[in-house]
Parts: sequence; structure tokens; C-alpha cells
Amino acid sequence: MSAYDPSRNLGHKTHFTGQSIDIAYMGKNGQELRGNSAYSQADVGRSNQFLHLARERGFTNNYTYGNRFDNEKNTPEHNNHFHIGHPTDYRATEKEDPSAPILDINEYLRIVKTTEDYYKNQAKMEGKEYDSSNMVSGMRALYGYEGTVPSSVYGGDQWENMIPDAPNIAPPTAEQVPSIDRLFTMKKNEKGELVRGQARLIRLPNGELVDPGHLYTGIDSALNPDANWKLDAYGINNRDATTWSGDVGSAVVEHDKGLSAQQAMDRHAGIPDLNSDLDGYNLGSSYSGKRSLHDQLAKYYLPPDKRAVGASDYHSRYSTFAQNRGLGHKNGTLDDDAKDTIRSEVDDFAEAYGRRSSNIFSKGFGVIWSKYNEDSDGSKAMTDRFIDYLEDGLSNEPQTQP
Repeated sequence: MSAYDPSRNLGHKTHFTGQSIDIAYMGKNGQELRGNSAYSQADVGRSNQFLHLARERGFTNNYTYGNRFDNEKNTPEHNNHFHIGHPTDYRATEKEDPSAPILDINEYLRIVKTTEDYYKNQAKMEGKEYDSSNMVSGMRALYGYEGTVPSSVYGGDQWENMIPDAPNIAPPTAEQVPSIDRLFTMKKNEKGELVRGQARLIRLPNGELVDPGHLYTGIDSALNPDANWKLDAYGINNRDATTWSGDVGSAVVEHDKGLSAQQAMDRHAGIPDLNSDLDGYNLGSSYSGKRSLHDQLAKYYLPPDKRAVGASDYHSRYSTFAQNRGLGHKNGTLDDDAKDTIRSEVDDFAEAYGRRSSNIFSKGFGVIWSKYNEDSDGSKAMTDRFIDYLEDGLSNEPQTQP
């Protein structure tokens, strides 16, 4: 794979920084297609699969032509080839570039261990036995998934309604744990000061990405599974709502409001989000406050030679999640009951999220139902994509359990 004509650049500065690749369109047999009509002869399914894999790995600046492919950027100069691009210039290392959006899992675990030492010392100073469940709540707050401050995710007191029984644990400051800022991109504010930007994604040993904030909502809701009555009124399963059905349900509403299916999923339920949703659900299902958070994350994410033999880990993410959630499947295909469960849970959350403008999470059950339901275009489109994600994962696992 290279530029269409390797002897010249095609106008993209990032072709010379390792960020972008031009690739010939592929025919039905995988053959290279040439000429300005190549896009019209391309195998759409094969091309979409490639673009999907590229997006999973962080390539989001992608260009095609002809409105035939599952891609937002459509330009005529890409009629004879398509283009994938990564937003990060990898000529700069993570340490050299504080705006780099991805952190290696080993570096992430080192920061978690340092942060856990801080929480252990706090418990010791207070004469208490250390419970790593408290750190889970603190890390959830660090990533903004709590409702005691106006800037929390989705605003208001939504997260206090979703996980009301969790302890109110403050996250450490950069003064208390200097490396904590490494968990976020850094940007300059109007005064020229470096401040936190977005949470950095974590790259796993196999190259997959996870969004760590979602891990802690999944673990914390498993440890504190009772939701506020306002959510119970909608029939919401709390562990689902704080992980996968909350993300997919949010995408349903935004798609019905006008975003394309791909835009809605990328914004609310991208692959790193869904990976983390399932991992948080799985970690929460076996989490123990008597063991360190660092050790439980390391056991789940590090390669087999660095963890306990036979430990359940992210390589079996999909089958472990299906087992924990009670979703039946065989040969990589979810059964009808499992699909019905998924559609119902997504619909329940979308129903509540769709009434967000009336602050349903604060005001309680309303008398007028939202239009967002399992028959909406968004619900079908988003749940189908989530089901495809699960079934693809089940099919590609070394072993899947029915």
C-alpha cells in the first residue's frame, strides 16, 4: 500500500509524516482496480470492511468517492483510489507530544499504580482499610462521569441518578499525583497555559483501543447496581445503561435528530467506547475491592506471559460479556432472545435520553412518551450495528461459548 504514484505526493502533507496512505480500490476478488472509474467497480463490502478496520485503529481522516461507501468524506479526486489518514503525527513520541490522543497500556497501568498508591496512603492516614472500590469511584469522577459538577458528562445529576449508591470520592489533583495529567491530552488555554483536553484512549497489546472512562462506569455500576427510581420508571437496567445500552441509546437519539448512522455511532458509541463498555461490564462482574485496581486491570489486559494462567481477559471480551449478560449465541450468531434483549434495553435508554431537554433525569417520570422507540429508524440502525459488532467479535474469538 502506498501513494497511487509513489514518485510524487498527491497533495496531502501527511503522506510524508506517516499519517496517511493511498490505497487502490479493490474488486470482488481483491484485485487492484486502476483508472478514474475504479470507484464504480469496487467491491463495496470489502471496501467498507477495510474502512471499518481502519477506523477501529484510529484512522478517521478517510476519503472515498461516489457515495458508495460507509464513509463521510466524499471527494472527486478519490475516484481512482481511496485514502485513510490518522490525526496523529507519529514522528513525535508520546512523551514529546502532550496532545497525542493515545497512551500505551503499560504506561497507563504505571499511572494507575501510582494513583493507587496515593489512595492507599489516604486510607492509611484516615485509619481505614484500603478498598479499591473507592478508587474506582474516584477514577470515574476523574473522567467526568459523575454528577456533582456542572461539567460532568451529559450535565446535571444524571450519574448520581444512575449510580446513586457509589461513594463520593474525589479524584486526585496533579499536585497530589503529578502523572495524572498524562491521562489527558494537553492544550493551551486563552492565557497560554497548558490545561487538560480530552481523555486519552488506551492502546492494548493487540492494537485495539479502549476509552478508560467507560471502564469505571461499568465497574462502579456492578458494585452499586441500584439506580434511582427515575431511571427505574423507564425499565432501564442500570449496568447496561452505564455501559453499552447508554452509548448505543444515545446514538439512537442523535441519529433520529439528523446525524448519519456513522456520525452518531462515532460520536456516542465508537469502537473504543464499545470495547470499554464490554470490558467494564466484564471487569465489574468479577471485581473485588479487596484486590488492587491495578492488578485486576493488568490481569485482564496484559499478555498471557504477564498475567495469571487461564485468566479471563479481553481476548474473550465478547463471549465473556455474552455469558455475564445472559445473551445466548451459537457459531458467532446471537439468538433471537438475545437480540430482543438488546433492542429492548437500547430502546429503554433512548426513551429517557430523548427526553433530556426536559431534564428527565432530574425531574422524574414524564406523562408524555418520547418518540424514540424500537420502531424508529435510529433504533434499528444503531442496534443492528451493535449486534453486528458483537457477532463479529464472537465469530473472531479463538473460542466462543454457546
